[in-house]
Amino acid sequence: MAANGLAVCGSGVTGCHGRIERNRRASFDAGFLVSAIGVALPVNTRVKHAIHGWVLLDNDGGFTPADEYGDDWSTPVEVEGTQT
Repeated sequence: MAANGLAVCGSGVTGCHGRIERNRRASFDAGFLVSAIGVALPVNTRVKHAIHGWVLLDNDGGFTPADEYGDDWSTPVEVEGTQT
Protein backbone atom coordinates (compact mmCIF):
# COMPACT_ATOMS: atom_id res chain seq x y z
CA MET A 1 0.00 0.00 0.00
CA ALA A 2 2.00 2.96 -1.26
CA ALA A 3 -0.50 5.45 0.18
CA ASN A 4 0.55 4.23 3.63
CA GLY A 5 4.08 5.65 3.47
CA LEU A 6 5.96 8.89 3.00
CA ALA A 7 9.69 9.20 2.45
CA VAL A 8 11.10 11.64 5.00
CA CYS A 9 14.59 12.30 6.28
CA GLY A 10 15.68 11.52 9.82
CA SER A 11 15.49 8.73 12.34
CA GLY A 12 12.33 9.39 14.31
CA VAL A 13 14.15 11.79 16.62
CA THR A 14 16.06 13.76 13.98
CA GLY A 15 15.21 15.49 10.70
CA CYS A 16 11.70 15.60 9.25
CA HIS A 17 10.79 12.24 10.80
CA GLY A 18 11.70 13.62 14.23
CA ARG A 19 9.65 16.77 13.65
CA ILE A 20 6.63 14.65 12.69
CA GLU A 21 6.97 12.55 15.85
CA ARG A 22 7.47 15.60 18.13
CA ASN A 23 4.42 17.38 16.68
CA ARG A 24 1.92 14.56 16.34
CA ARG A 25 -1.31 16.63 16.39
CA ALA A 26 -0.05 18.93 13.62
CA SER A 27 1.26 15.87 11.76
CA PHE A 28 -2.18 14.21 11.84
CA ASP A 29 -3.72 17.48 10.62
CA ALA A 30 -1.21 17.63 7.73
CA GLY A 31 -1.77 13.96 6.82
CA PHE A 32 1.76 12.87 7.76
CA LEU A 33 0.31 10.45 10.32
CA VAL A 34 -2.81 8.28 9.98
CA SER A 35 -4.61 6.64 12.90
CA ALA A 36 -3.68 3.00 13.41
CA ILE A 37 -7.22 2.20 14.59
CA GLY A 38 -8.72 2.60 11.13
CA VAL A 39 -10.47 5.96 11.50
CA ALA A 40 -9.53 6.65 7.88
CA LEU A 41 -7.60 4.75 5.24
CA PRO A 42 -4.32 6.33 4.10
CA VAL A 43 -5.67 6.50 0.52
CA ASN A 44 -8.52 8.71 1.81
CA THR A 45 -6.28 11.04 3.84
CA ARG A 46 -5.10 14.32 2.40
CA VAL A 47 -1.37 15.06 2.73
CA LYS A 48 0.13 18.56 2.69
CA HIS A 49 2.85 18.25 0.02
CA ALA A 50 5.59 20.91 0.06
CA ILE A 51 5.41 21.48 -3.71
CA HIS A 52 1.97 20.28 -4.86
CA GLY A 53 -0.18 21.44 -1.92
CA TRP A 54 -2.91 19.11 -0.65
CA VAL A 55 -2.79 15.72 -2.40
CA LEU A 56 -4.22 12.23 -2.05
CA LEU A 57 -1.64 9.45 -2.32
CA ASP A 58 -2.62 6.36 -4.27
CA ASN A 59 -1.52 2.76 -3.91
CA ASP A 60 0.44 2.88 -7.18
CA GLY A 61 2.92 5.44 -5.83
CA GLY A 62 1.23 8.45 -7.43
CA PHE A 63 -0.99 11.25 -6.20
CA THR A 64 -3.87 13.46 -7.26
CA PRO A 65 -4.55 17.07 -6.20
CA ALA A 66 -6.98 17.18 -3.28
CA ASP A 67 -8.07 20.84 -3.42
CA GLU A 68 -11.22 19.79 -5.27
CA TYR A 69 -12.49 18.15 -2.07
CA GLY A 70 -13.02 21.46 -0.26
CA ASP A 71 -11.54 23.02 2.84
CA ASP A 72 -12.62 20.56 5.54
CA TRP A 73 -9.26 18.81 5.88
CA SER A 74 -10.28 17.01 9.07
CA THR A 75 -12.80 14.82 7.24
CA PRO A 76 -11.59 11.77 5.27
CA VAL A 77 -12.34 11.82 1.56
CA GLU A 78 -14.35 9.11 -0.15
CA VAL A 79 -12.26 7.95 -3.09
CA GLU A 80 -13.87 5.69 -5.67
CA GLY A 81 -13.08 2.06 -4.92
CA THR A 82 -12.14 2.65 -1.25
CA GLN A 83 -13.97 2.90 1.99
CA THR A 84 -13.25 4.60 5.32
